[in-house]
Amino acid sequence: MSEKILKALLQLFAIIAKAEGGGISSRRGERTVSRFLLQQFTPEQAAMHIATFDAFVEAFHTSGGTSDKGRKRTSLNSVKVLRICAQVNEELTQRQKVVVLVHLLELIHANGKVEEQEREFVSTVAESFNIARQEFERCQLFVEVGRSEHVMDQVPQAATLPVEDLLHIDGGHAAIPDGSRHLHAHGLEGGMSVLHVPSAGLYLMRYAGSERVLLNG
Repeated sequence: MSEKILKALLQLFAIIAKAEGGGISSRRGERTVSRFLLQQFTPEQAAMHIATFDAFVEAFHTSGGTSDKGRKRTSLNSVKVLRICAQVNEELTQRQKVVVLVHLLELIHANGKVEEQEREFVSTVAESFNIARQEFERCQLFVEVGRSEHVMDQVPQAATLPVEDLLHIDGGHAAIPDGSRHLHAHGLEGGMSVLHVPSAGLYLMRYAGSERVLLNG
């Protein structure tokens, strides 16, 4: 990943991190961005890039709220989102685009409350990255449901996920929806849910009780 593309992505994370002037706490935002950076760089390099991210957050969100100035800043940031997406679109692979999207979804869900402007920004990113609406919605639902519980414990929302693309792993004998895959792992505490993203050849994995969505090819 080139320095130019990395800078653009950090700007994108920073814009979406505090949409509508509310957004996430800086600590949770940094954790999410750190996970993305640690997949690309050494811990030392990631720490340097986090400092750049923090600087972008401050630059993009020096004002906000419902004032005219805040609305104008939100409008300008929307234009920036589109420009950044156009900038990185040609260099990133489809798998990398999905990875970025999932981390953005984690980012806006970091404090448990998602603002409408945040949803719109991330939806715009998915559309700009040519990620099919259905796959975007699946990734979004997978991140949304069960942030502290097994995904399939969250009904009826989880029922709308494609059971044929879901794998459930646990040490017990939990009730699993018809058509979905189940793997018994003796001694495993809690449970894991894995969602296949076919277009990117990617698997999203969530462990019960963790805030983290893992990505694997």
